[in-house]
Amino acid sequence: MKFEISDIICFIIIFQLIIFSAFLFVRRVNYISNYILGLQLIAQAMGIYAGFCFYHSADLPGNFHYMMYIAYSFEFLWGPTFYLYVKSLVHNDFKLKALQLLHFLPFILVLFFSLAVFIPLGTEEKKIVLKSSAYLLHKLGFYPDIFIRGQVLFYIIQSVRVYYTVQREIKEGHSSVSEKSLSWIRFLIAGYAVSFVISVPALLINLYILDSPAPAIKLMMMLPFLIYFNIIFFRAWLHPGIFAGVAVNIKYKTSRLTKEEAELWIDKLNRYIALNKPYLAADLTLNHLAEALDISPRTLSQIINEYFNQNFIDYINRLRIEESKLLLLDSTGRKTVLEILYAVGFNNKSAYNIAFKRATGLTPTEFRKKHTN
Repeated sequence: MKFEISDIICFIIIFQLIIFSAFLFVRRVNYISNYILGLQLIAQAMGIYAGFCFYHSADLPGNFHYMMYIAYSFEFLWGPTFYLYVKSLVHNDFKLKALQLLHFLPFILVLFFSLAVFIPLGTEEKKIVLKSSAYLLHKLGFYPDIFIRGQVLFYIIQSVRVYYTVQREIKEGHSSVSEKSLSWIRFLIAGYAVSFVISVPALLINLYILDSPAPAIKLMMMLPFLIYFNIIFFRAWLHPGIFAGVAVNIKYKTSRLTKEEAELWIDKLNRYIALNKPYLAADLTLNHLAEALDISPRTLSQIINEYFNQNFIDYINRLRIEESKLLLLDSTGRKTVLEILYAVGFNNKSAYNIAFKRATGLTPTEFRKKHTN
């Protein structure tokens, strides 16, 4: 079996992806962003492996290529895991909900099909299937490939929407995502999109126009992703903090705040919040609240981050949403949604609706209608 440059690049990418995904999975800190990114990298590695097996199925020895269909099913995870990773970066309270598991449905269906139909076959039967154009996945080959590429494009567009939404929230003061994190998300989306746009025409030419795979075309499919992933690994090495959950949070490493002191401050904070409701002021800042409590802004930020598991803006927005729920259900002096959002400290309807739906799964109008009925 003769290896080409594209095959060597293929092995390099697979090795890098597996090593880095293993690093993400064995982290002691339980950050869901790490696991989603790890799954994305594993899916990419398996997809590349499936492509390698497809091009060399006649030459590979033993059972080496029998995993091709299992690996192929992971290509249906490319788009969903990329999109969910981007979402997990912009929402530090991100959790996988039952409804979001629908993103994985195509992967599950193809995986179970391969496990149920292909894997139980004997060795000779598998060899026949791998070379037979009558096999179902061979006959439908064009359509799953188009579906995968369309799926990835759809999720790239959804990721772009997430990016512009959080960019708008930052401008309106309703998101604490830093510019550094935003630039990282921008690179992730742009780099993935460019690699995808370059590789798709090459893939289609290789599969459906040329009689046999051309090394130059295969190289064109692999190089963009090799460059893209190596930039990710290089930036991870230089700036591990840009990965949500990859680096240990060293922001408060030098803090001398003890657990007992923190509990006293939490009690004082809760009493002050309940009595004065400072979150109703639209111009409330971390410094304003810290000054009112006679605590340093850094210590207050640490308490909210470590003991409430939220940043300052999310913490204040949560209080505002809880207050707005009471007003929405108040049958006396029934206020409009617009009146309520200004009353609880929001500046505009868009930011209020986003925050409310993120917290409850409903818009304010839907919440009122559901509970008053």
